[in-house]
Amino acid sequence: MTCAWANNDLVFTINGQAPVTNNAQPLIASALRLAVGAAPWSTNSSGTLANATMRSFAYYPRRLSNAQLQTMTT
Repeated sequence: MTCAWANNDLVFTINGQAPVTNNAQPLIASALRLAVGAAPWSTNSSGTLANATMRSFAYYPRRLSNAQLQTMTT
């Protein structure tokens, strides 16, 4: 699965399928951390994390195109 976001531009794709988009998702101006699998109100000891194994994780500091995201999951 890959996902990307910019202000009012959220998209994700799984296994090279057509991207799913949401154009009504504003960015949080005061975001301080990226916690994969965590709810915004959770902490590591609260038991609300995904507790899953990730094969890889990459962060790109810009919004990748839908085609790039789709290619990354094939």
